[in-house]
Amino acid sequence: DWRPFSVVQCARYRAEYPFHTVRPNIFQSIKQAFTTLRKRGYKRIGFALGRHEILLEDDEDRHGTAFALEQAYLPKKDRLPVYLGAIEDKKAFLHWFHAHRPDAVVGFRVGQYWYLRDEGIRIPEQVGFASLHLSEKDTEIAGFHQNAEEIARQSIQMLDQFIRNRQRGPATHPMHLLIPSRWQEGRTLRPESENRN
Repeated sequence: DWRPFSVVQCARYRAEYPFHTVRPNIFQSIKQAFTTLRKRGYKRIGFALGRHEILLEDDEDRHGTAFALEQAYLPKKDRLPVYLGAIEDKKAFLHWFHAHRPDAVVGFRVGQYWYLRDEGIRIPEQVGFASLHLSEKDTEIAGFHQNAEEIARQSIQMLDQFIRNRQRGPATHPMHLLIPSRWQEGRTLRPESENRN
């Protein structure tokens, strides 16, 4: 019974909860990665987004955005199927990679970078790589930090408003506040000056 409590959710989960939510802007991250790679001259961009064991709404957002961008901006010959296998499945990921030979990979996680390196793929000489989820120790890899500090700050501010206004229980009209992820330039993409268009 959530009626006595003021609630703010800081992500989305397997179940749909009727709460106001602060979360990363998934559409923004995928589009920024796509746009950045296109500016660097990559033509065949492979989205290695995978999927969770139990499909999450975030998976739907990632897959839908990648598909829409490819359909809208890439010629048919450069559209690659999105990798939809398990996120941690090295064998399936590498099978997808060898079958489709992307110029650059937008990976769900940094582990996919290491899968490619272990396979002998030279990054960025042969293939560019950017990750949607970087940690503070991933200083050499291009991609995104999820901006957890700002998500926490905005969640606390929203919760403070709810407490002050005695707004409790499930929301009648749940809102989603989308926080942009922070892009990190890394050594896994060729510099913009090397654009090969």
